[in-house]
Amino acid sequence: LFALRQLQLADGSFSWWPGMRGSLYITVGVAETLQRLNMMIGEQQATKKLLDNSMKFMAGEIRKHVVELKKMETKGYRNLLPSETDMQYLYICALRKENLNNADNRYLLGLVEKHHTLFSIYGKAMMSVILSRSGNMKLAKEHLESLKQYTVYSDEMGRYFDTQRAHYSWFDYRIPTETAAIEALRLVTPGDKQTIQEMQQWLLQSKHTQQWDTPLNAVEAVYAFMDARQLQLLKQETGNAQLMLDGKPLEMTIGTSKTAVATAEKTGKTFGNLTVDKTSNDMSWGAVFAEFTQPLRD
Repeated sequence: LFALRQLQLADGSFSWWPGMRGSLYITVGVAETLQRLNMMIGEQQATKKLLDNSMKFMAGEIRKHVVELKKMETKGYRNLLPSETDMQYLYICALRKENLNNADNRYLLGLVEKHHTLFSIYGKAMMSVILSRSGNMKLAKEHLESLKQYTVYSDEMGRYFDTQRAHYSWFDYRIPTETAAIEALRLVTPGDKQTIQEMQQWLLQSKHTQQWDTPLNAVEAVYAFMDARQLQLLKQETGNAQLMLDGKPLEMTIGTSKTAVATAEKTGKTFGNLTVDKTSNDMSWGAVFAEFTQPLRD
């Protein structure tokens, strides 16, 4: 955060590189990440000043966009929509529960509600959060239901999007879109735990089988797993899973990374049946490795 304070310009903006003018795109990206951090750990004094200054800068830039949209409207343009950056600003306001009822934001919200069928999957997820915080819970839930209809599911991979409507960025639409959908479900329909866990499963599998590609995608994915409740659970001691080999408990040791290691000896050609009883409700990851010795021939 100290480095960010050094990079923030006097008007509250952030630039692409030191010495350049402030960029709305970069400022929105930084503010979004800081606000998500606040959602996990609560607002801190260190982030409050950074965000307060950035919000003032962004509000001024968004006002310019609204003026342009209104000019286009008077000229007869139809299906006008807030830009992706405008939507991200509304989304940050929604997370902060502030400024959604001022004139500029009400105008943008009106466009969102009027042309809500034109948005991408990522846009639908952001819209659900924005609409729920602005009081239109009915439309927010409709968007979430529509969003879920674009998902596919498999036992191995979990639930994810396999459609070009899920585009987000020039590099990788998958992780940011999945994260936005998980967040929307968590905030708007927190009782839908099954869908949330299935989508988290895909994120975990994408790390296990491939990678999370960029530092930004890694931050997105971590946020999809971590909320205030889950961070609290990390601080608590939870029971270990019980491992049974042919009905007999296996002795376990816990390493510094909280990885359970079990060892057993078995005579004969096969090891038998291994069962794992996990008592916690949160997502876990495990693997089984088998070692054996075999006599060598001369």
